[in-house]
Amino acid sequence: MSSSAIDTLLSSVIDYAGTFPPASLELRLATAGYAEAFACDAAWLLGRFVLAAGSLDRFEAPAIEPTAAADRPAELSPTPWPISVVVSPPPSTPETALPAHADLASRIAAFNDRWQGRAQIVAVEYPAVNDVALDRLADAYDHTLEIFIEVPYGPDCRRRIDAIGARGLFLKLRAGGVARTAFPSVDELTDALCACADAGVTLKATAGLHHALRGSYPLTAEPLGDTATMHGFLNVLFAAALAYRGASRSTIASALAETDWNAFSFTLDQVAWREHPVDRDELARFRRRFFRAFGSCSFDDPVRELRTAGLLA
Repeated sequence: MSSSAIDTLLSSVIDYAGTFPPASLELRLATAGYAEAFACDAAWLLGRFVLAAGSLDRFEAPAIEPTAAADRPAELSPTPWPISVVVSPPPSTPETALPAHADLASRIAAFNDRWQGRAQIVAVEYPAVNDVALDRLADAYDHTLEIFIEVPYGPDCRRRIDAIGARGLFLKLRAGGVARTAFPSVDELTDALCACADAGVTLKATAGLHHALRGSYPLTAEPLGDTATMHGFLNVLFAAALAYRGASRSTIASALAETDWNAFSFTLDQVAWREHPVDRDELARFRRRFFRAFGSCSFDDPVRELRTAGLLA
């Protein structure tokens, strides 16, 4: 059975980070939530389980046999569980302190051996590090692991992205957080996406992407809490697809800033934003080579928004 363009765009796109803010679930509850998502009819949207490096020894996956939805190809429900490990920044000097790569690499190998057939660490996510650390990271891990490095926005962003690409590493872009100041501007995110495309760097986005379309939303679930203008994950995905194909900076920025659902259209063979269609084959290349996933502490929120928009059954 061939997939539609929206299936191609969204397959395995949500990395579930339930233990991270604002959800901040206990590990036991987060693994249960991932297991539930893994077995539901929207499981084809599910990517990796995001696990803090400090929780490796406490990880315990519920015993389940995942099954794909009846109308989805079985290969869209991955088994074993794919895990992405997040390394916390050092408490004082994140730019210069070198993480204990060798120690973590050995712990990952032991974890994968212990959980063989049930869970496998496939990626490691690092905070911003200096060029010396980049060199060591490039040599520290098995080449089957994807190593993501977070890059802060600002005047040094493009140089950092080029340095990451030159070492064959992957990029992590923060799209928001639990404070208004955590959300990059449209211009900042546009510049980063263009730099990634120019450098040929594969990326993932993280934080603040609970909603499909750009708009003003509550920062947390607290009643009467602050709101912020947040990037939509469909905006980010489509803008990244445009960057990958070499669209102009102004076009990419306009796609990120879009707030009108009617500007998007979805058919079997293509996804389009205004006069910019992207066909299924190009979307497949884009997801395989350029945009890995986006992290979210909720799986239900993005799924609910897609269903409300009529993009999921």
